[in-house]
Amino acid sequence: MSAIRALTRRNFIFAAPAVLLGTNIASGQEKTPSAISAEVLLTIDGDIARSNHGDTAIFDLALLDGLPQGEFATSTIWTQEVQVFSGPTLQGLLNYVGAGAGDIRARAINEYTISLPRSEVAQDTPIIATRIDGMPFSVREKGPLWIVFPYDRNPSFQSEIIYAISVWQLAALTIVSE
Repeated sequence: MSAIRALTRRNFIFAAPAVLLGTNIASGQEKTPSAISAEVLLTIDGDIARSNHGDTAIFDLALLDGLPQGEFATSTIWTQEVQVFSGPTLQGLLNYVGAGAGDIRARAINEYTISLPRSEVAQDTPIIATRIDGMPFSVREKGPLWIVFPYDRNPSFQSEIIYAISVWQLAALTIVSE
């Protein structure tokens, strides 16, 4: 019995590094954006470590839904009533693609482009809204993606800079190298 126990311990000691290495490899693979199966809603390029389409990370709604999500009710200067916005947090998205620490250039479908200072990105704000009141929304409704802050939560979210970086009809993010 002790010979079997010694053999088992020895096998464990020799196998442990391989098991740990395999776990690390699998973890790295899980963080690589998956292939998409529907319409591309968002493209991320620039200073990113993980991609799924050349040097770019592309996302459909399913991939965006798989990221850390945020939700809040707020009014906006562009809408008439308080609505519930939900979608992935921008910080969660940046973490997922392994974004560098530089600022972010956001571009809308209509080519409106603005630099989003990294200092405006917190753990839970802004979100990339994929839904309003629980429903996906169309280009006509400022969708299908919209950078949204909880404007009613804090007066600091009611400034010209925040309004300017609240890009609706968001199509692409470029992470600028520092």
